[in-house]
Amino acid sequence: MDAANQTGGTRRTTIFLPAKLKARMTSARESVNWSAVAANAFASKLNELAAARKRDSTNRAAGRQVTAVLPLAARDNGGSRRERRNSMKVFEHFENWDNFANKCSVSLHAVDGQGTILWANDTELKFMGYTPEEYVGRFIGDFHVDQDVVNDILGRLTRDETVNAYPARLRAKDGSIKYVMINSNVYRQKGGEFEHTRCFTTGIDEAAWKALKEQGKR
Repeated sequence: MDAANQTGGTRRTTIFLPAKLKARMTSARESVNWSAVAANAFASKLNELAAARKRDSTNRAAGRQVTAVLPLAARDNGGSRRERRNSMKVFEHFENWDNFANKCSVSLHAVDGQGTILWANDTELKFMGYTPEEYVGRFIGDFHVDQDVVNDILGRLTRDETVNAYPARLRAKDGSIKYVMINSNVYRQKGGEFEHTRCFTTGIDEAAWKALKEQGKR
């Protein structure tokens, strides 16, 4: 019901809103950490891509294709309605997660606990000069110039350490050496089983590679 009064010749009306509607309006104004929502959705898609790769390796004849799935938050029955709605918005905004992961400007790949490449995006394949058939399914160390480096990286990841700005040298298909900086961590299942890494590789020049190596020595 409206309550009205006269103030200086101006009629002022106060509207009383139901408590539930008021709460919904307040919730709608709350700030949303879109970066976190997008990151969770992307991690979910990477998990799906790795799982699909495993399925394909056991049944290639079926020709199964990787399909986009809803972000984890959208499938979490325990999550709030607002979280599911926000995740759906991100999912709809990016439209095609395969395209998002494959066409981004950063090289991405996932390896299992033995270092076998489960998936690599188009950017990484182009950077290294390989086709998916030549790259996916091989040991990641096959592409590293320095075996002590790849062994150290895999060891750190196995111990659940996060690898940040790690300098490395990769050998492309044409024999050229790629100077890179690696950032990676591990996704584990609820039971603690090593599922796959989330590896982001950035190309750098030789001077930057040397500088990062010097920093690591100190």
